[in-house]
Amino acid sequence: MMRCGVHWAMDWSDLRYALAVARHGSVPDAARSLGVAHTTLYRRLNAFEERQGIRFFDRTGASWALTEAGSELLSVGVDVEQRVGAFERRLRGRDTRLDGTVTIATVEPLAMELTHHLATFRADHPGIRVAVHVTNERVAVGKDADIALRVTREPPESLRGRRIATVGFAVYAAASRVADGSADLKTAPWVCFDASQERTPQGRWEQQNVDDAQVVFRTGSRAVFVEAVRLGMGVGVLPCGLASEAPNLVAVSPVIEPLGLPLWLLTHVDLAEMPRVRVLLDSLADALIASRSRLQGLVL
Repeated sequence: MMRCGVHWAMDWSDLRYALAVARHGSVPDAARSLGVAHTTLYRRLNAFEERQGIRFFDRTGASWALTEAGSELLSVGVDVEQRVGAFERRLRGRDTRLDGTVTIATVEPLAMELTHHLATFRADHPGIRVAVHVTNERVAVGKDADIALRVTREPPESLRGRRIATVGFAVYAAASRVADGSADLKTAPWVCFDASQERTPQGRWEQQNVDDAQVVFRTGSRAVFVEAVRLGMGVGVLPCGLASEAPNLVAVSPVIEPLGLPLWLLTHVDLAEMPRVRVLLDSLADALIASRSRLQGLVL
């Protein structure tokens, strides 16, 4: 039974766990986001509510919904999280060492592009370790990553960086299928995204421009997509920079202008002058800008 009266002081980790459950709506999903066992999280939340004498969540099966007190807790927790995060970033921003780890978040095709440049950077700066977090989810820069290479129309005001290029897309085919460098796209077999990517700009373009009867292969993985096109299973839309690095691929269409995406290299304003972040940002910006024509598809 829950007690009433004077409550124990709250532990920040308890608030962090409660925030995760509030955001994800279930203990298993929240536990995965925190990297802890769901049984551990369940015990911690029950003990937290017991100590406070208040029910913060209504349980309905696997779903955890906020009570009125839980909504108040969420508001307080978000404020605390933002303040703690800002303070941690300011402390990290004062770190003057030109060594340590820098984390970069980006999507799979861009991660492959980065790898070429990072090999050279590591040779020049052996004291700086680089971690590349590959994800299609939007990562909190300054909290979960130091740098982000992402496509966005307008970066948040809390981030600082440079617009690198407009990523170009075109239709590509295996060179063995198009001896003369051309293809009839209205009759050719196609490789397309599956339902997991149908809301992306490319997924929508494929739905509007490719007859479903022509689609012979679908996937949600960009790496698998490239391999399917490279092996001659069909033509398919690819980022020009990525396709230019794949062997035996040729462009069979001009750059598809509506699919162009602004590419930004970004960090949080509180980290922008940290030496190891600054030197990596400048190095990557120079390398990526030097590759701009290839990324934009100006060299097909």
